Amino acid sequence: MAETLVSFVVEATLSKVVSNATEQINLAWGFNKEDLELFLRVSFQMSNMYVAVKRLIEPKLEGRDNAESN
Repeated sequence: MAETLVSFVVEATLSKVVSNATEQINLAWGFNKEDLELFLRVSFQMSNMYVAVKRLIEPKLEGRDNAESN
């Protein structure tokens, strides 16, 4: 349950950060707002996916390394 709450808070915060960042980049460089929002969201999701996969795989790799050293 706590994980769901944290996820909700992070998603809401991310939404505000992406919106503000997009607005500032748009003002500074004149990029299309929708394209920037999409880019920032996809980048964040890929970063989260990398962390999730790393957490899933690292313990297995460490276990394999320990077994090989014995």
